Amino acid sequence: MKWTPSKKQQLMDAIQYRKKDVKFGISCVYFALNTKVGAKMYTSKTVRDRAYKKQAYAAQHRLAPQVGECFSFECFWIGHNPCSLPDLKHKLIYGYMTQNATMYKNKKFCPIGGWASKSAFTSQMWDLERNLKDIEIVNEDMHSENVGFIGKRIVCID
Repeated sequence: MKWTPSKKQQLMDAIQYRKKDVKFGISCVYFALNTKVGAKMYTSKTVRDRAYKKQAYAAQHRLAPQVGECFSFECFWIGHNPCSLPDLKHKLIYGYMTQNATMYKNKKFCPIGGWASKSAFTSQMWDLERNLKDIEIVNEDMHSENVGFIGKRIVCID
């Protein structure tokens, strides 16, 4: 997952024209560039680097999506405060490419077990949390919006 001028342009277009496709987290903003690759972006290089290292380490253990190259560029950034509406600011942003994972959206269908109950999904989510702890990654924000699937494998996405 290389950072290229065409991916930069795709990302700039997404920021400007596909704001409805933005996924806001506490510390990052996520855009899917296509069905396979997305970008996680931060306003702090330190926070980006810490998230990148943690995700790369978890990915080595098949507990998170793969990561690609890091990047930075200046643009109009969709800033956000969880308590207010998004606003636009001209900023230097830091990010990295990441493999997309499928979100668990259908509360009746689960990729790991077919037509599974929500409790089966919850059980897999807690297993993921335990597996992360086994490699010394503590996730204090484990919930259904922070996990996804790569094939039938559950992964932590935030």
